[in-house]
Amino acid sequence: MDGEFDDLYQRTAKGALFNYVAANAGILLQFLVTLVLIKFLPVDEFGIYSLFFSTVTFLGLVSGAVLYALARFIPDYMAKKNYRSAKDLFGFSVKLTLANGLLVLVLLGLFPGVFNAVFKSTGFHPLYVWLFAFINFVQLLTGVFDWTLNALLRQKPRAVMRVFYTGFVLVFAFLALSQGLSVTGLAGLTGSTGLTGPVGPLGTVLAVILASSLLTASIGFLSLKSALLDLPDLGAKFSDFKRVLRYGAFSQLSYLGELVTNLTIDNLLIGYFAGTTAIAWYSFGVKMPQVLMAYSPAVVSALVVFPSVVKRFTQSKNLGELEYFFQAYSRFTAFFVFPTLLGLVLLAPQTIQFVFDPKYLVAVNVFIVAAVSHGLLSFRHSIVNIYNTIERPEIGLYAKTVFLVTTAANVLLLQSGQGILTVALVNAAGFLVMMLLEFFLTRRKVRLRIPFRDLSATLAATLGMGLFVYLFRDQVHSLSSLLFLVLVAAGVYAAVSLYLKPFPRQDGQLFARIGRVGRFLQAFARPEAKP
Repeated sequence: MDGEFDDLYQRTAKGALFNYVAANAGILLQFLVTLVLIKFLPVDEFGIYSLFFSTVTFLGLVSGAVLYALARFIPDYMAKKNYRSAKDLFGFSVKLTLANGLLVLVLLGLFPGVFNAVFKSTGFHPLYVWLFAFINFVQLLTGVFDWTLNALLRQKPRAVMRVFYTGFVLVFAFLALSQGLSVTGLAGLTGSTGLTGPVGPLGTVLAVILASSLLTASIGFLSLKSALLDLPDLGAKFSDFKRVLRYGAFSQLSYLGELVTNLTIDNLLIGYFAGTTAIAWYSFGVKMPQVLMAYSPAVVSALVVFPSVVKRFTQSKNLGELEYFFQAYSRFTAFFVFPTLLGLVLLAPQTIQFVFDPKYLVAVNVFIVAAVSHGLLSFRHSIVNIYNTIERPEIGLYAKTVFLVTTAANVLLLQSGQGILTVALVNAAGFLVMMLLEFFLTRRKVRLRIPFRDLSATLAATLGMGLFVYLFRDQVHSLSSLLFLVLVAAGVYAAVSLYLKPFPRQDGQLFARIGRVGRFLQAFARPEAKP
């Protein structure tokens, strides 16, 4: 059994490493895409773009529940070699997603002026709405493929899908926009709507995204064919419908709170009360720190680790392992998030000016607040993985009721003339309350103890790095000097961490079991006691 678990650890670690490398390539590509859009799109159209893609999750609410069911139950079925149930669950997920995507496509096709009506604007050309409706349809289906591949611990095709999607958009959007290519000719397809808003470069961007989405979905389907669909029909017929439905329903209701964390509700409210330019500033200020935090090793690994946690718990039923997982993953998260967070806060103006565009310096305070709030949110993943593993997704639902209060507060504040910084502060407070509720509700099922001693060591190393950055940040006058300072600061953090050893011996033993992937982190663990 130990050999089987060692193999699981090694596969998980290799998948996490591969996923992390691919994710960093993806974040680089995404940054470049953002820079291209900022350069070529007017601020108003960048706000429309942000609003469109903040609504993808909202439009996928019906089928979103099946994604959580895939993540939780396919690893369970695969551990029991019940391939038939795994395929049945995947098939049901595809059918529900297709129905949801088709419904949204038809509704937006029949009423393409809905965005203009809601946001009192003429900038949402019918062509944009049509293109977005097709993009939403394809991306909902791609999401099912992606979550299923992750549940099967197939990280390579997932990484290929994400890198291909972003790389395709980057290359072809840049070529089309820089050469002035337009999709204006397609606007005739929507002429019967009576809406005559101008077609700008955003139409070209959406056309490129649609093409990239179609090709990415094809890659996902071909990868799943060999990984799942071609497996023999071993095991019992899918009979866990009620169990899966309960889990998925609670998970989806819980995910309604994520509409705040992923900008959907924020952008809708800001767009209604303050316009698309304010959306552009807020989206930039929140999205950039969110992306940087989302691509830290701890956050990237969380989704990869979850199927392994489910498999291990399915076989052992040992709550003690979940208790250790919480502490170990909290240490792992802090090791990467603490220095990233402090660096973003201290270097926020320089990062915006030299990495992005000085015209977005108006959002620097939103950027700093978002960095802090999303840094805190990085620690949720250990708790979420635990309560989902023990099939208690209602914990997330109960905790996220706090967003009913924050959303109401934001409506009142925006209506009274408050700005985007107030929205960011209200949401940050909501995130903190939500995390505390999740922690205490989960603690009633599984004993959770925060490893304060180890986190203090990581914090001390981070403060040492922060002092170095604070003393030398005034020397940053270009992108190259900013990158040099970040690189040297990372070296300072690593050196102090090597001295303080923030990981205990038990973590070091775990790192040793996952092969070459764990050797780097093993250097930061306290050594074995001498006999």
